[in-house]
Amino acid sequence: MKKILRFLPVVALLAGVFGVATTKSDSIRVDAAGPYKIVGEFNGWSGETNTKDLTTFTTNIGGEKVYYGKHTIYGEWKVHGSDVNWLGVDKLNEQAKGAGFSGTDNIISPDTTAPGSEYTFFLYETGNRINVIKDVYLAGSANDWTTGDATRKFTQDPTKPWMYSFDTSLAADEAFKVNFGGWDGALGHYNMTSVSANYGFVSSGDPHHNIVAGTGFYAGNYTITLDIVNYLVDISPKASTMAAEINSYPGGDISTPECATKYAAIKPKVTNLSDSEKTIFETSSDVDIANARARYTQWATANNDLAGMYTPPSVSGRIYSVNQQNNRALITLIGLLGFTAIAGFYFLKTKKQ
Repeated sequence: MKKILRFLPVVALLAGVFGVATTKSDSIRVDAAGPYKIVGEFNGWSGETNTKDLTTFTTNIGGEKVYYGKHTIYGEWKVHGSDVNWLGVDKLNEQAKGAGFSGTDNIISPDTTAPGSEYTFFLYETGNRINVIKDVYLAGSANDWTTGDATRKFTQDPTKPWMYSFDTSLAADEAFKVNFGGWDGALGHYNMTSVSANYGFVSSGDPHHNIVAGTGFYAGNYTITLDIVNYLVDISPKASTMAAEINSYPGGDISTPECATKYAAIKPKVTNLSDSEKTIFETSSDVDIANARARYTQWATANNDLAGMYTPPSVSGRIYSVNQQNNRALITLIGLLGFTAIAGFYFLKTKKQ
């Protein structure tokens, strides 16, 4: 028994080290810490006067810290952190290069003289990657792949400058892609959300990341939302488009065997509408939307899902939370076992003496 007790502290120590190592492996590696400032030709390289600050926020992918700011910039400049050397052109993302930013050491803006244009800056703390964006356009086959048409320009969210969106009408045979800054053929890298796949949009797989209308796609009005920082494109239909699809289904009698199939197909699309479009779908007195809502309600009733007809299933977050709690409980248990073993060992040793 005494031999076992002598061995327990070693086991507890190894378990503790393993637990700490496992925890640290999930942490974010930070190459340089904020706060970050933009200094350059526009402020005489003073580092103080007219310095452009970058404000921090946390991304929703991996919890990575990103710094951002919206400033008027021209000429040459660099980014500086509190404990790093100047961050120059070698840190620029592809979007920034596509928007016309260049240089060999300092970053050279497309606007070389005052007053310059207003740019949005993003700096990823891990790796110190810098992204600089002037404008975001949707270029596609519907407008001959040009970006000059203002109706196809994204609107930047004033409170979340990394989010861009606009409403548009897309045809069934259209292909399109997102363009950052000037039209030089250099495009951003992005992925479509799973929500978008419900509406038949797929990636063409080509090097330029074109998005094309896939099987099951239906023409209509859409809200396209672009998350610059996390590289996501979400294409959600307008309430009117959703109503048109529901009304296009033949029949509609709740007693038909097809009711369950129709409801299963349409519910994910209705519940994944944006909050504003979902409100329109639920409350609008427009004849087409009202008829579609009545039909959708019939389908939900027939499937005993009236209470959940506007609620999307969500389990991943809960499972992640439970797993986190279980991990913390396991680490706590390992710590308690180690403490008990060490205390028991020294108690016996003292008693023997």
